[in-house]
Amino acid sequence: KLPAALAVLFSPWLSSVVVYKLYVFAAAVLAPAAVPLAMHWLRLSRRAALAATAFALLVWWLSATRWYHTAGMVSFVFCSYLALPFAALTIRYLTERTTWLTLLAIVIVGAAGIFIHPLFPVPAAFLVVALTLALWRDVDLRKLTIVFVAVPILCLLPNLIWIVPTIRAHALSVLMAYPHQKLADISIAWNEALGRISGAARGARVNTVLWFAAFWAWVAPLEPRAKRVAVAVTIASFVLVLFAALGAAHPFVSALQPNRFSVPAYLFLTVPAGLGLVAAIELLFARGLWRVAATGSVALFAAAFAFFGWELERELSSADIPHHGAHPPEVRGVGEYSLRILEWLKTYTTPDARVLFETSNGRIHDGAHMAGYYALASGREFIGGPYPFTFFAGFWDGSLFGRRIDSFSEQELSHYLRLYNIGWIVAFSERSKRVFDDMSGVSPIESHGSIKIYAVAGPHTFFLKGSGAVAARTFGRVELTRLSGPAVVLKYHYVPGLRTVPAARLTPVFLPGDPTPFVHIADPPSNLVMTGPD
Repeated sequence: KLPAALAVLFSPWLSSVVVYKLYVFAAAVLAPAAVPLAMHWLRLSRRAALAATAFALLVWWLSATRWYHTAGMVSFVFCSYLALPFAALTIRYLTERTTWLTLLAIVIVGAAGIFIHPLFPVPAAFLVVALTLALWRDVDLRKLTIVFVAVPILCLLPNLIWIVPTIRAHALSVLMAYPHQKLADISIAWNEALGRISGAARGARVNTVLWFAAFWAWVAPLEPRAKRVAVAVTIASFVLVLFAALGAAHPFVSALQPNRFSVPAYLFLTVPAGLGLVAAIELLFARGLWRVAATGSVALFAAAFAFFGWELERELSSADIPHHGAHPPEVRGVGEYSLRILEWLKTYTTPDARVLFETSNGRIHDGAHMAGYYALASGREFIGGPYPFTFFAGFWDGSLFGRRIDSFSEQELSHYLRLYNIGWIVAFSERSKRVFDDMSGVSPIESHGSIKIYAVAGPHTFFLKGSGAVAARTFGRVELTRLSGPAVVLKYHYVPGLRTVPAARLTPVFLPGDPTPFVHIADPPSNLVMTGPD
C-alpha cells in the first residue's frame, strides 16, 4: 500500500512505474541501516554493531532475502528489517526512563510497518516478547499494559482506513487461497540452516555462519545485558525458524504464509552473531583454551568472509550462473515473449471482445507475471486475472474457472467463452493447447515458443440481455451507449457500490456456473457511465 499511496501523491510529477522503482531502491538503501540503529538502541557496543551490520549486508545480498526482494516482495523484506529497530525502541521504552516522544515514535513506526506490510506485527512480536522476558528485571511493569495493549491498538487504528474495506471486499479469502509459502515440513528449517535450496527451503551458506557466530555469543564471556540480549534474540530466531517450517500445519497460521518468516529469523540472528564475532576476536588475546578456540574460530570466520566475497562477486555478475536473486540488471527492457504477444494483440484483436490469458505460476512470460502489463499496454480487456489463484474467472497452468481445463466438456467450455465474451485466447501449457487445438469454433492463429494464440468464432457482445455498445472503458469506469430494452444484463461482474450517471437501478444477477453476480440494469437510459465504488 505504501508504493500505491506514493504513486497517487506523486502522480502529477512522476509515473507510477518510476515511483515504484524509487521505492524499491529506497527500501534497499534504508533496510540494512535498521541493524546498526537497533544495536544502538539496544545499548550494544559499536564494534558489535559494526559486525552485525556486516552480517546484515551479507544476509541482504547472499540469502533468501535477496530472492524475496528481487522477486517483488520488497515491502515484506523492508518490514522484516524495520521490526528490529521497532523492537529495540520498544525495549528501550520498557527498560529506561524516556519521554512520551519515545512512545509516539513506537506508535508511528508500528503503524507505518502495518501499512507497509500487514505481516509486520508477526516478526516484531516474536522479538519484543523475547527481549522483554530476557530483560525482565529492568522492565518497568507499569508500562507493560501500554506496550502490549495500548500500542497495538494505536498502531491498528490509523490502518482501519484500509483494513475495513479489505474485510468488506472479502479480499482476505483471496489471500488465504494462495498456496505459496504454506508447506509444513521440519526439513525446511534444517536445510535452510545448512545453506541448502531444496523444495520450499531457500537456504544460504551465510545462515550456517550466523548460527556459529550466535553460538559464540552464548558461550563467550559478555557483559551481562549484552548476554541476555544475545540469548533472547537467538531464541526468538530459533522459534521463528520453527514457526516458518511448521506453522502451516495450523489453518490460521497457514493463511500467513509462514515459510517466509525464516527471512526475518536469519536477519534477527545478525544481532547475536555480531556480538559473538566480536567476542571471538577479543578472546584471541586471552589465555588457555579460550585462545585456542578463538583462534580456530576466527580463522573459520576469515575463511567464510573470503568465500562470501567471492559469492558476492558472483551475485553481482550478470553471467549465466546461479544467483540468490534476479540476474543483474534488475530493471530490464520488455522481453521477447512480451514483444511478440503485444504485437499479436495489436494485429489480431479488437476491443469488441476479451482476451482469455493463461497466466503462469512459474512466470514463463519473460520471468514475471505480465498479464496486467499486457492488458494495460494493449488496451484490451483480459480474463484470467493478473495473478494465479486470485479469481474464479482465473486461467493458469492448465486450470480454468477452478477446474482442470481438460475436465470441461466442449459444451461447458463454449458456455464460459460466450459468458465472458472471449474473442481470443493466449495459452502456453500443453494441457490447455491440446484442449483448444481440438475445440470447434476455436482456431489457432500464431505461435512462438510455448505461447500460442487462438481466435474464437463470434458473434461477440458484452450484453447477456438487451443490447447496446461499450463506447470506452478504463479502470473503474465503463461508458455504455445505445442501450435498449426494458432491462440489460452486462457481461461485467457486479460489486457493491457501483454507480451510474445518470442514475439507474443496478442489481446483481447470478447465472449458472458462476459464483460471482453480473450487472443487471433496469429501465436503462440510452447512454450512461458506470463507475466503481470509491
